[in-house]
Amino acid sequence: MSADRRPRAEDLHAAACAVGALSYVDPDTGYEVMTAVAHKQRGRCCGSACRHCPYAHINVRDTPRDPRSEPRTDPRTDPSPSGRGG
Repeated sequence: MSADRRPRAEDLHAAACAVGALSYVDPDTGYEVMTAVAHKQRGRCCGSACRHCPYAHINVRDTPRDPRSEPRTDPRTDPSPSGRGG
């Protein structure tokens, strides 16, 4: 199937929700994506900025962080209040 005739993720999501499916496969990435039905079953926002979050991303932090990029400090020896230096 050519790219212009491939189903859109929004259409796949709507179809999956219509039958109560918990996920569908994104045609662009091949990733399995949770539907709003699955999120409603969980009962709360998980904070992961999910594509179909029915809770308006209420638990998502304002700025995404990768913990691997955070500076490593020891709060026992760092004098700043946050433990991250000056």
